[in-house]
Order: sequence, then C-alpha cells, then structure tokens
Amino acid sequence: QTVDGVALPGSVASLATDGPAASVWDEARGLLYLVSKIYPGVIAVDLRDDSVPGAPDRNYLNIETVLRVQSTTGQLGFQDVWLDSARDRLLLTAREPDAVVVVDLSGVVDDDRAEILDETAIGAIALRDLTDDAGEQTYAGIGGAGMAYVPGLDLLLVTHFRANAVSVIDLSLGAFGAEVAWIDHVGENPHVVRVTPDGRYAVVGNYLGEVRAADVGSSLAWIDLDPNSARFLEVVATVGNR
Repeated sequence: QTVDGVALPGSVASLATDGPAASVWDEARGLLYLVSKIYPGVIAVDLRDDSVPGAPDRNYLNIETVLRVQSTTGQLGFQDVWLDSARDRLLLTAREPDAVVVVDLSGVVDDDRAEILDETAIGAIALRDLTDDAGEQTYAGIGGAGMAYVPGLDLLLVTHFRANAVSVIDLSLGAFGAEVAWIDHVGENPHVVRVTPDGRYAVVGNYLGEVRAADVGSSLAWIDLDPNSARFLEVVATVGNR
C-alpha cells in the first residue's frame, strides 16, 4: 500500500505477519492505533464505516494515517500504546532511546484519504536504560513495557522489563508528565500491568518470576494505589506460580 503516494516500508506493510505489539481504540475517531517493536511509528486503521450516500468511506478497514516518529538511533520501536483522550495524545513505551514518547493526535482526521504525518512526537519522558538488567540475564531488548492509567490520580504506571520495577509518572506535572516514584523489586521481568476496576490496586504480570535451576515461576504483584494507605505505591502481595 502507498500513503500520500509514498510506498509503506515492509515493516508496516507486513504488520500482520511481524505482529503488532499493542493497540488501543479511539472511539471518537473510529480508529485503532497499532504499534510494533520493529517500526518507529503508529499505524491508525479505520474500523468504523462513515460512508454516506454518494460519499463512501474509502479507508474503511484500511490504513487511515501513519504517524512517523523520528529516531536518532534508527532502532526505535514501541512495546505499548495508551490513549490519553483528555489531552488528545498517545503515549508509547519506546526502546532506543528508552522513554515514554508523547504523540500529538490533533492532526489525525478520519476522512477519505490516507496520509503520513511527521513531527507528531511532541515530547518524551525518559526511562532507565534498557541495557541495565537488575535480575537474570534475559538478553531481551525491552525496557519500558506495559502501561496502565490510574483514574482519579492522573498517574501512569510503566513496567520496566529489565529493571524489575515500575515507573510511576504523574501526568499533571510539567508539559508531558514526570516520574514521581520508582517501585523496585516487583518481580522478574514485569511486563503487563492493569488497574483493578475499583482502582484500589495495580496488578503486574511478571514474565519470568523467580528462576530456580531450569524452572521459572511467573507471578502477579499487587501494588497499593490508595493514597491514604501507609503502603501507597508499594508491592503488598505476590501470587506465585509454583
């Protein structure tokens, strides 16, 4: 496929086989945003047919927009994506450089033409270097991994795969947010994080868990999200796979 007359690179055209790392739904625009660990950008796919008599939605079930992100290393890719609908932004966990990249969505329009948008990355929140490995040598090129938003506190939780920790970012600080806490020792290779429906805890899925000889025990770590608790932003329980 071509977008704006530009042939898409193979890493975009072959997302179906290479595999997107994560996706998020934009209800307001009817678009699904896809990211890949091998491509420095966001693919927006039109999943809502907005056709009207005489004016078909020509991009329905196809690429609507490609948001390209500049990379000084040429290795940039993304592990997760979260939609900050209140600020009309996407937040992406990036590798090389390791950061949460902030992408502006104000120029994304669901219309009858596909397009490429450059210079949509408006900022970044630095994460710790993915070359540092706090536990078992995994050799995985993953720093920042999964993300979860904490409603009411305006906090973003970001798991750090190789540091065995969770970064806590306050999105109300500065232009794009700032790290306000670092939760250490959550388990070996934390990957996915989710907030419980009542907002009381965050649950972190640790990919490997404790390594014992040739076996590993993956685990779930529970983080206290009650700001009035004496253990706020601490791991309060771990459920292991024995």
